[in-house]
Amino acid sequence: MNTYRAATRWVPLALWIAFIFVMSSIPDLPGEYRDLPPHSDKVVHFIEYFILALLLYRGLANDASGRMNVLLVALVLIGIGIAGLDELYQSIVPRRDSSVADLASDIGGIAAGALVVFSRWKLSISKG
Repeated sequence: MNTYRAATRWVPLALWIAFIFVMSSIPDLPGEYRDLPPHSDKVVHFIEYFILALLLYRGLANDASGRMNVLLVALVLIGIGIAGLDELYQSIVPRRDSSVADLASDIGGIAAGALVVFSRWKLSISKG
């Protein structure tokens, strides 16, 4: 794989992970975010990690046709690891908190992303 192709697979993922941790570093998010309905931050967590799962797949998949099960397990485990580190990091940032509910939303987004990847793969196989 050439360097350009590798960069197009991995750089978006690295930038997204950096974005997640930068957002986690902000002690007081802007007022608009705080004015959202209660628990709507869980939707944000879900979407954030859904995107992460798709970018992880893009990074991990070179030719996944014969090893999709391994790829999906790696995607889920790496995604959960990043989510866990993010929640741990938030627990030490002043005026931020960490919660099991946030982690559950993160994992839900990862699982949904993995399901989309798997569904698209199954569909591509059935089409031949």
